[in-house]
Amino acid sequence: MTFMVHDNPNFFFTDDVQVFDNSIGWYDPIRDNSYSLNDGSGHNMSSFIEGLYNKISLLRKRIRSASGKGEY
Repeated sequence: MTFMVHDNPNFFFTDDVQVFDNSIGWYDPIRDNSYSLNDGSGHNMSSFIEGLYNKISLLRKRIRSASGKGEY
């Protein structure tokens, strides 16, 4: 029997060690490649969101330029 929630708080109950090991193998790369939004009193979150906004704005400009519609 297995019950798991990959959320906060994390719960993992199982009698099968292989299920636990497979879950760790699945979760480790996600954790290793994640960007922490909580460090630095919210400064990282602001920088992250600003970076996303800038990437979206640049992509919109490129799309408008390629479509010949220009900026609005």
